Amino acid sequence: MQKLVEHILYLGQKENGSINGLVLNKVLVLAFRDYLHENGENEVVQNLYDHGFELWTYGLIHAESYYKYKKFGRFFIREKGVYHEELSDIDPYIYKWLEFSLSDMIAESQNYELWRMNIEKIKIGESISISLDFI
Repeated sequence: MQKLVEHILYLGQKENGSINGLVLNKVLVLAFRDYLHENGENEVVQNLYDHGFELWTYGLIHAESYYKYKKFGRFFIREKGVYHEELSDIDPYIYKWLEFSLSDMIAESQNYELWRMNIEKIKIGESISISLDFI
């Protein structure tokens, strides 16, 4: 997923000057989900997917990316993004979610039956791992 993270950072910096960690994570999971739903488990998905998706209070997240960028808190990430040409097919999905407000992305990333079924566990801090089948 790190390649996709770098790619999103690049596009986010190009479009908006920069993005913070929570926005990065929401764009990551939602763009990946939309790409997966429209293209299936193709080679791009297989190369990116690393089993790191979990359900938290703020919805679907990619835990490794969260922990990597949480040091920036609510401030912009100060690392340069990298454009990866082989991920250019995901660009429209990224641009789509970069247009949404953070609250709308959070609401969308909570829009999972599995999230609703586990809300009590999530509220007390349990993370729920989620497989590619449920994304």
